[in-house]
Amino acid sequence: MPRRPPLGLLLPLVLLAGCTGTASTAGDAVSVPAVNGLSAQTLLSCADLKGQLPKDLAAGVTRRPTVPDSTTTTAYGSDPAIAVRCGVKQGSAADEPYEFDDVRWAMHDTGAARRWTTRGLKVNLEVTVPDHFDAQAELLGAMAKAITSALQR
Repeated sequence: MPRRPPLGLLLPLVLLAGCTGTASTAGDAVSVPAVNGLSAQTLLSCADLKGQLPKDLAAGVTRRPTVPDSTTTTAYGSDPAIAVRCGVKQGSAADEPYEFDDVRWAMHDTGAARRWTTRGLKVNLEVTVPDHFDAQAELLGAMAKAITSALQR
């Protein structure tokens, strides 16, 4: 009768198998400052948003983990990555107004990126999109359904 290998030898193999694959790893993480000092209700809205945001904003613009890992942050795409921060203060009135897919935005051009901040929602969202990403309106539009659902007007 064949004998099974001892459990001590199988456990490391099972754990190793569970750690492989194409999922994002800590090495893929993007540094995005968390938004601190938020109310419990705002944190719930941000957690809801994070759960509803799409896996991909466009072909090749995939969600990545953030450091620190926070309910207020998400990132997408290649370096420098798109940084998403939930619960930020309202953008400046001097920023250019835009609207995509029923979400109003204020855009501030920083030189190397455009910082988009929502307007008129219960909770504000900031999305910093580096200039190497084309079709920024489409990238923001890919988040619109999640934004309007989680951060209600």
